[in-house]
Amino acid sequence: MKTRTLPTIALLLFAVFGMLLSPAWAGISVKPTVIEAVLEPGQSEEGTYEVTNVGEAPMNITVQLEDWMQRLFNQKDEMEVSQWLSVDPQDVTLEPGETAVLKYRIEAPQVFNNEKVAQVFFTFSEAANLTSRLGVIVYLSPKKEAKMAAEITQFMAQTDVREGKEPRLLSYFIIRNDSNLHIRPRGIVSILDQNQTRVREMLVDNVPGIYPGKSFTWNHYSDVKGLAPGTYTAHLTLDYGYLYGQEASMEKTAELRWEPVPQTAPAEGAAAL
Repeated sequence: MKTRTLPTIALLLFAVFGMLLSPAWAGISVKPTVIEAVLEPGQSEEGTYEVTNVGEAPMNITVQLEDWMQRLFNQKDEMEVSQWLSVDPQDVTLEPGETAVLKYRIEAPQVFNNEKVAQVFFTFSEAANLTSRLGVIVYLSPKKEAKMAAEITQFMAQTDVREGKEPRLLSYFIIRNDSNLHIRPRGIVSILDQNQTRVREMLVDNVPGIYPGKSFTWNHYSDVKGLAPGTYTAHLTLDYGYLYGQEASMEKTAELRWEPVPQTAPAEGAAAL
């Protein structure tokens, strides 16, 4: 059994109904924001959500479970979400700054052939004229059924220079997931000089989950302060099998022309040399 959670504070997905009418900004934080349960048939797992009222007034929070594969791809699972995922309690009232602990339970079915994905939505109201909703994701994946296949179809590395900020390395890549389950690649970008000596190595660990049969474009920014201007080779290596206990990786290289100082046009009236 393998579960991966990302204990970051979730952002508000969307807010509706009369936001401008409320004198105080409503909000909650929920952690973890991602749960990735990789289970065998019949196994179960339990854990907790921490829900905090970060608004300025008391608020009531209710929990709803939604089949996310149906919402995104119109692929309704044969099981209702409530048959494999539960959250308790599903209704709490919190004072400003107060935190509630909600228990979740994930149960893999005895016949477990396909991945299941749900959004756990937390709907909250600070006043009668303001209702908002925040969602966090839950994956339930069958470990024995995992068949890994993915490819970096495009990779580009270039200087990202913005006024008033230190130059950064922009790594742009497109990943196609041909696996039968979602993947969340992680790895490193290495910068090699003309002698193929590694001069920098940056972690890539914030790529979102990529659904089966889908391609995903990701921009990753890295600090390479002090790297001398010149031409380098950027090498991207990503592991995408770790969630399922498999060895599966992909890699690609690209030329990098590191130019940390932006080119500026000559001032008006300046003579061309």
